[in-house]
Amino acid sequence: MNRALGKLVAGILLGLAIAVVSGCGGGLKTGSVTGTVTYKGTPLGNGSVVFRPKGQGRESGGTIQPDGTYRIPDAPVGEVGIGVETRPPPALPPMPKGVPGADRMAPPAKGKYVPIPAKYKDPASSGLTYTVTGGEQKHDITLD
Repeated sequence: MNRALGKLVAGILLGLAIAVVSGCGGGLKTGSVTGTVTYKGTPLGNGSVVFRPKGQGRESGGTIQPDGTYRIPDAPVGEVGIGVETRPPPALPPMPKGVPGADRMAPPAKGKYVPIPAKYKDPASSGLTYTVTGGEQKHDITLD
């Protein structure tokens, strides 16, 4: 019985190894996309960008940096819809009176908040598309 169990385990491990090496049918193909996001010529200072495949597949996204740039290292290859969202900075709680140095404390710089129309949040309604290829590429996103 132990010998049969050993052969079964060895067969399963061999099957898993073959699946990993072969990529289970080709695997998920991705590209690395970088660029700048602007609204009416102004770089967005915060928020996020999401790429949603037009067919099946998982969406992927990245953070908009204070200078308006973004990076999506694992963007799905093929045609994608693009969603962009910005968020106002969180409100800071008032500092209690009498706390030494409270008047010198400043929130960390996060980039300027630029409000954009709500339609850009959803890749299905944004009207923004791009075709991702394998490897590194640049795609600037311009919002009107």
